[in-house]
Amino acid sequence: QIDAGPEFPGMMIRQHDFDVVKAKRPQTRFVRFPSNVMGHVGMRADKPPFNDIRVRKAMSLAIDRKAISAATAPLGVVKNTPVPTALTAWAIPFDKLGEGAKYHEHDPKEARRLLKAAGHGNGFATSLDYATYQSQEIIDAVQMMVKFWKDVGVEVKVNEKPYPAYFATAYQGKYEGMMFGPQFPALDPYNFLAQYLPGEPKNQSHVNDPALTDMILNAGRTLDEKKRRQQIWEIQKHIAKQVYYLRLDSGFYYAALDPALQNFGPNLGYDYGGRLMTAWWNK
Repeated sequence: QIDAGPEFPGMMIRQHDFDVVKAKRPQTRFVRFPSNVMGHVGMRADKPPFNDIRVRKAMSLAIDRKAISAATAPLGVVKNTPVPTALTAWAIPFDKLGEGAKYHEHDPKEARRLLKAAGHGNGFATSLDYATYQSQEIIDAVQMMVKFWKDVGVEVKVNEKPYPAYFATAYQGKYEGMMFGPQFPALDPYNFLAQYLPGEPKNQSHVNDPALTDMILNAGRTLDEKKRRQQIWEIQKHIAKQVYYLRLDSGFYYAALDPALQNFGPNLGYDYGGRLMTAWWNK
């Protein structure tokens, strides 16, 4: 038997519960690290209104990410680049993201200007499909985004789906307007970059950007790691400017470990088995 707080996404100690757990079990060893689970909004970029980059930029600028983070992750977040910031070997530092970084900020005035320029001065109506994942934080984030979009004139009808139905449809790009949900916490950048390749099931926004496709495929063929990292950084700069997805920040995870558990620590990957083989119980 190994006593350890669960590490998988959605099973960590909730940030809202941290103080309670710490008070009841003060001997517990806590380890804090950024999550590589990134929640994002996908949009049907293959048809109006989201095939207009001005609309996508407006939808992103309408979101107050700081407010969402304060409500859902009060103990801290990291700003995400197109490859989650937690994957430090491949994620471009946010301050090097370039022009696209500004679309991560909250600017409702600019959002309304862009919507007017795109012919939506009176706003428009759309829908958003999502699953709760039994997470109050996801529910809160969706409700807050709907409010922020309404503030700039966009009315969003929310379609809450059971997880199996959501995964079989919206998660694979089968929806009408928008979708929202956490993305699989892969350890390599290509699982996240596949979301931009035509024909990929995870291309939830129906992206078809030939220049971007070439950049991603060429990076995959590059054997020199330093050159490949630079290519992936350039890819992320391009993606950020095009605003194909609306990224939210990722919270910090808190792993809880009994002090008697030796030679064991949390990890972003699904590799419990290998780590448990070298752990022992000293009690």
